[in-house]
Amino acid sequence: MKNIKITLFVFYCIFTIAIFPSTVFPECSDMKNLYQHALKQDDSSRKISMLEKVRVECPGNFVVFYELGKAIHTLCMEKNLPPEDELWAKAIIQFKDVLTTLANIQSLAEQQKKLKAGTCVHLGEIYERVNNIYLAKFYYKMAISIIPFKMAEERLIDLEYHHSTKGLDEQEIMLGFKTAKAYGVEPTVDIPIHFEYDSSMLTSTPGQDGAGGGISGIEQAGKLGNVISAPGFSQNSFLLIGHTDIHGSDAYNDKLSRERAESVKRYLVDNFNIPSHRITTRGDGKRNLKIQGSSEKIDAINRRVEIVIIN
Repeated sequence: MKNIKITLFVFYCIFTIAIFPSTVFPECSDMKNLYQHALKQDDSSRKISMLEKVRVECPGNFVVFYELGKAIHTLCMEKNLPPEDELWAKAIIQFKDVLTTLANIQSLAEQQKKLKAGTCVHLGEIYERVNNIYLAKFYYKMAISIIPFKMAEERLIDLEYHHSTKGLDEQEIMLGFKTAKAYGVEPTVDIPIHFEYDSSMLTSTPGQDGAGGGISGIEQAGKLGNVISAPGFSQNSFLLIGHTDIHGSDAYNDKLSRERAESVKRYLVDNFNIPSHRITTRGDGKRNLKIQGSSEKIDAINRRVEIVIIN
């Protein structure tokens, strides 16, 4: 992990200096020398202090936000700060200011797209460190959607695979719903529920599906039931969507994914007294893969049941 992070820092430091030597300070050119001097500093604390001065004098400059966020991120890593340290939050603020500023630009230049993707990777790494895996995946996905980014793709696959084998506890499911709502997207969580091979029957023991899962299908469905049967969800209806990996015909996968979604619904209705009419089901087969391609990890990630709050 440390090697990956160091590589990212070096790449983006070079990138920023290379593409913004003369355009960083069109309106506050007197700060240009201080900015360039700051970038040459090996001491992260000193670099942060200098860049903070530049930020005050050059408000709205997304390149300064980025370099300041990167310097704070580097200091957090150097000191191996615990997740609760406020310096992580300070780095997040700088990087989110980059995204906010770039969002106001109607058409991004290629260099700006690269900077935006790099910002998302930094946010993904930081959220990993502070144990908010949902947001880590969110920003890795955003980076990949902007430009092809191998490191972000690799981290996303590792995180998704970890969840596909370990499962999600009640707190993680709730966090997924809350985070989606906070970001203005459809409240959706992918649940890695394990089924017996070539079957819609929930596994009763971990690893029974041959994927080495650390949680059984019944246990994972139970954790989902604990969440959606709580009083806070009593007025909601839900959509369960079954998904398969890429193998097999469309017709076969459509049928299997639909039956698996129905199997989860039956378990929830029978064991948590959730009225049947509040849960609808659908099978998407292999049409909406979470990760494109096929490998042991990718196939495990794509086999899942998605739950959507529909009202």
